Amino acid sequence: MRILTKYKVLSRHETYDPYTTACIEIEMPFGPLTVYGSIIGVFGNRPPRFDNDLYGHLSDFEKIFPGRQVCLIGDLNVTFSGQSWPSQKARQTLLEAFEKFGLTNTTASIVGAVDHIVLSYDLVKNKPLNVKTWNTDKKLSDHEGFLLTLAY
Repeated sequence: MRILTKYKVLSRHETYDPYTTACIEIEMPFGPLTVYGSIIGVFGNRPPRFDNDLYGHLSDFEKIFPGRQVCLIGDLNVTFSGQSWPSQKARQTLLEAFEKFGLTNTTASIVGAVDHIVLSYDLVKNKPLNVKTWNTDKKLSDHEGFLLTLAY
């Protein structure tokens, strides 16, 4: 997996699985930002892959996220509103991790969404935040896309 950016890459972080995760630190106008790209459960919610990916992600979060501004993006294969998918346990596990690392899921209220944009709370507090969806007809992919605009 790769993360493409127009910003200067300050460092790369090793992740538990370079095929389903990537992590870089980039230079932003407000300071360094750690960007973690993700696919949890590359085959959907099928065990044991989903569980292995979920716990691999949590292990990466423990090593990489403390003390950093974070942008976690990708296909988490978990819904955060509406019916729990793939399970309430998976949803709760990620919610607890987000709370532990001070993260806000900006796409949590989109019913049925499994792709998410999760940011450090300090990046979004007291700032106008706008999330737009695209590919709602799912012609380009079987997932909707999201565009997050955050004013500074």
